[in-house]
Amino acid sequence: MPLGDFSQEAEQLLRVALDMQAAGRFVEARERFIELLAITPEHPQVLAVLGALSLQLDEPAQAHSWLERCLTQAPDHAVARRYHILALDRLGDLDAARLSALAAVAQPSASVAAYLVLGDLQRRCGRLSEARDSYERCLGLEPENALALNYHGAMLLQLGQVTQAVLSLRRAIAVRPDYVEAHINLGAALQELGLLEEALAAYRAATALEPNHADAHNNLGSALQALKRPKEAIAAYDRAIALAPNHADALNNRGVSLQEIHCLHDAMASFDQALCLRPAFVQAYNNRGRALHELGRINEAIADYDRALELDPGYVRARFHKSLSLLLVGELAEGWRQYESRFEATACISEHKFAQPVYDGSQDLRGRTLFVHAEQGYGDTLQFCRYIPLLVERGATVLLNVPRELVGLLSSLPGRVSWPEPGMAVPHFDLHCPLLSLPRAFGTTLTTIPGAVPYLRVDPGLRDSWTKRLGQRRGPRVGIAWSGSPTHGNDRNRSIPLSLLCALSVGGLELHCLQKDMRAGDDDLLRAHAIGVHSQHLEDFSQTAALVDQMDLVVSVDTSIAHLAGALGKPLCVLLPFVPDFRWLLQRTDSPWYPSAELLRQSAPGHWDSPLRVLQERLTALAGSNLSRDPDHGA
Repeated sequence: MPLGDFSQEAEQLLRVALDMQAAGRFVEARERFIELLAITPEHPQVLAVLGALSLQLDEPAQAHSWLERCLTQAPDHAVARRYHILALDRLGDLDAARLSALAAVAQPSASVAAYLVLGDLQRRCGRLSEARDSYERCLGLEPENALALNYHGAMLLQLGQVTQAVLSLRRAIAVRPDYVEAHINLGAALQELGLLEEALAAYRAATALEPNHADAHNNLGSALQALKRPKEAIAAYDRAIALAPNHADALNNRGVSLQEIHCLHDAMASFDQALCLRPAFVQAYNNRGRALHELGRINEAIADYDRALELDPGYVRARFHKSLSLLLVGELAEGWRQYESRFEATACISEHKFAQPVYDGSQDLRGRTLFVHAEQGYGDTLQFCRYIPLLVERGATVLLNVPRELVGLLSSLPGRVSWPEPGMAVPHFDLHCPLLSLPRAFGTTLTTIPGAVPYLRVDPGLRDSWTKRLGQRRGPRVGIAWSGSPTHGNDRNRSIPLSLLCALSVGGLELHCLQKDMRAGDDDLLRAHAIGVHSQHLEDFSQTAALVDQMDLVVSVDTSIAHLAGALGKPLCVLLPFVPDFRWLLQRTDSPWYPSAELLRQSAPGHWDSPLRVLQERLTALAGSNLSRDPDHGA
């Protein structure tokens, strides 16, 4: 350590101190340097060494004191600056460390390492744009620096500049193919872009390079989960947890995958472990709430959502899931209010943005045009279009935007209702409202649900056509619908195998398929049980409504057919899972939305035995009533 011109006494003391430092005798070395400082007061080099020794002795406060004194004497002392930043970091004063790092890069001789340190501190202070800029300056000095490329890519990803992040991360890997963190970050960026197979490959590359990297296995699980491969995802999470038993993220993610395969109690245990490790884990509270909801423990679910919102009031997913639980238990007023979070909480529901204000029920509609736009599935539109005549009663001219397949049927709604022409600009309107926001606008409660049916009508011409098409009755007609869209988030709970319905033994009935789309093996079963199939004629819901109109009873799972039959006022048996969608409420066998419906519910998750047993009774009674009317019966 060159100290300049010193006295012989100082040089001897310096040699002793350096020998002690080299031997790892840091306490004694520090004492000798303190003696040396008394001989050479406020010498920057001595102060810098004292700061470094104090850090080695894990005394960051003392180190900071020495280094502050050094930098007062020599602000451009690079070594002291580096230790000063480290001391502040250890003291937990990230902002002060960041300011010290800024002073370091302000020097004309600022190095790549200085910019890397500054970028890291800016990132940890949440100043992501500044961190990105620091890494870019670093790359200006050394364009092929793999560390800077990786950190730059990570910052771009967090800032939402995902495509640019991929480019930077691919460059990092090109420079250093064995860079595990860069492979992990690349996987995260590709996953954000929806390139799931490529993300999977990036994570697999990371786990191949470092098989014991818990985060790589956790991320691999997340990609597998996004690819709807939950069992493989669980194996990846299990590996991450085996490597890092306190990996709260992997435990939380594992719970989500277990819930996906309906292992609800195992999922709960996984969420519980995650929360033990991280008591303020907002996402785990939300996910445990969802599992509790699915188990029918609704009050406990709401408590978990409330805890998540207490920790993070802006966490809209918890607010949305809480709304579903509130609506399910009939707390409609608060449920509708919280349900407005749906647009932010899920990508499955898109929000239309307009300059005109949203109708919230308070504005005078007389002489004004209200644009009402459907936002979700066919069933939702069929259920909530009942509010359109009520808007007309309030004086509105309603401009209604619904899927093309529903326009013909919904034309039977009374009043001043029109539809925008497909592909053309929406005509002038004064206010707008998403269709499922109308219950909130009307202040709908259980006692004020507009439940009068029918509120939709069948076209007389189509009724006549279907009467001729079906011909003479061979017995009471029963229409069946056993499955909805396979891409629906709750399809595994709400759809039922056709084979279970076909296993019901009831003679004397005329069975008809009411759904247009079939699943593998359904066609063979329909033929074997002589169930009428009419999918080639079901071009839109006007045709389906006319077919439903010919039925004496409709049997449906929770899909658009159930809503169609209910809106037409047809006798209806709805087969429901243990915890159904919010509109069917809990425990009741009737529906305030559809007075003609009987709700047949599972007695336990996944068990269709109980509702099918009741359905068997209803079908037998229907067949028996037909026999009693047959004058030739018993002859």
